[in-house]
Amino acid sequence: MKTAFKEWAVVCSALGRGRSSLILRRGGIADPDGAFHPGHGAFLLFPTRFHQSVDQLADWAREEQAAAPPDGSVTISLSAVAAGAWPVRDAASLARLRGLHAWSDAVAAERLEREGDGPLWAVALRVAALPRPLTLPMRPSYAGCRSWIELEEEVVVTAARPALDDAAFETELRRVKSALLLPL
Repeated sequence: MKTAFKEWAVVCSALGRGRSSLILRRGGIADPDGAFHPGHGAFLLFPTRFHQSVDQLADWAREEQAAAPPDGSVTISLSAVAAGAWPVRDAASLARLRGLHAWSDAVAAERLEREGDGPLWAVALRVAALPRPLTLPMRPSYAGCRSWIELEEEVVVTAARPALDDAAFETELRRVKSALLLPL
């Protein structure tokens, strides 16, 4: 697998520990047309500290610690499958998602209200830990404010261990769908 989704390292940590199964995403300025496109099924999580700031995190997420890899490298330790992706179009829907994602209320509201780059997306992820984390050199092609990248190295994801068992993940997925007023 080579496709990777760039996400704050602390969010990746929370996903890997099963503390959260939901990400919110608005497009990065280097994404095609500035909008996020959730069209990838399975992918790797690419932890980044770019734009990550403790004041942008929900209180519970501030407790997550992600070990920093050596300078000039990135450690890939998680794979994910998108179990569902839904546009969040109003403040009431966003408020019902509180506690299910790692963003602070202020960051979530700002991203919802931002104009011109498509909707804010809620994406439920089934996350799994790779049997052996892989530390890769940070390449210029991985830089920039964009959601998706293609790694130069192939990463084997067989025998990955789910962050949540099936029953726990289904419970989390129902919580997200319920918050978005979707059929269960």
